[in-house]
Amino acid sequence: MIKGVGEIRDRRGSRKVLIIGLERENITSLTGGDPVVFECADIGLPAMQVVIMFGEDQASIRAQLAPIAGDARERPEMPPGQGPN
Repeated sequence: MIKGVGEIRDRRGSRKVLIIGLERENITSLTGGDPVVFECADIGLPAMQVVIMFGEDQASIRAQLAPIAGDARERPEMPPGQGPN
């Protein structure tokens, strides 16, 4: 996996960007039910973990989150208009 932070400059101005590049091995892990996890502090961002998950649909991702969701300050939410109603 490639991860890093950078800056994009274009006609709209300058803004920070988080770059995550996944390798085939990462995709195999994800589709096998194992999340890809990394520490933000490793790339100079505030201390927290990033967890990348895969599921056939949002319900399967929510099922994977269920064991750890009680420890999270906020539960992941779907953007309005997406997912099951």
